[in-house]
Amino acid sequence: MQTFITLTFSLFLLIPISYAGQLDKFEESVSGSEPQLHQGHTTHPADRGHDGGLCHGDHWNFGCLFIDIFADIAFQMALYGGASSFYRIDPNSYERPFEDVESTELAPRFTGEALIPFLRLDISHQASTARVGSDDYRLEAGYGALALVYGQSHYQERQPTDALKLTRIYALYRMSFGEYVEVDWGMGSLTLEGNQTHDYFYVTSPILIHPSRIFGFEFRPSWAENLTEYDVSLLLKAKHLGAKLGYRTLSSNGEKLEGPYIGLMLNY
Repeated sequence: MQTFITLTFSLFLLIPISYAGQLDKFEESVSGSEPQLHQGHTTHPADRGHDGGLCHGDHWNFGCLFIDIFADIAFQMALYGGASSFYRIDPNSYERPFEDVESTELAPRFTGEALIPFLRLDISHQASTARVGSDDYRLEAGYGALALVYGQSHYQERQPTDALKLTRIYALYRMSFGEYVEVDWGMGSLTLEGNQTHDYFYVTSPILIHPSRIFGFEFRPSWAENLTEYDVSLLLKAKHLGAKLGYRTLSSNGEKLEGPYIGLMLNY
């Protein structure tokens, strides 16, 4: 066994340094552009002038009016969606949002529903390529509109042997629109661990549509610096248990780790 390890190590020494595995290339694509991003933020101090931004003073235009209107609508929807999440958890303790507006009745959340869960665990395995695969888990704990999420993705490469780990920790604001749709806003941190460790600010905005108690669709986009992730899945559910079929893409500067995955979902 020691002889095999020695020969293998010797072969790696003979391989040109320019050769790298897929995970090494992906990690380099994420971290390699970081200095340029920081440099870009520091070379435009005029953007932080005394006028307060592009939509103040002489910079105001009809585009700014559209932004103001859109921001006001988004704010009102966020208030309504968050209040609806609390109301669905406990209608006896929370007032129905915007009672003066005629709308369909908000049904209380039933035990085991996939939307706005008290506790939910997702576990999946992805085959990105013939050489790269990943195991992913995500734990969400919350009440009504507020939740905390902890998740990890473990990527393994067989030839050459390598590993890459992504850890996500973030807070989630969960908005309910009726009993079938949930839209979330999340912010936190993402840590990428490979040859080196890198920490990034993390943003996500999942959209969950569950028109039935037995199936649902979920789209989970997220961003961290120049890292973009898209996760689309179909859920087939029983009361507290579900099976997931999905496709996940993790990309950065032209490098991608993507492929279908299967998994399980447990929730309460």
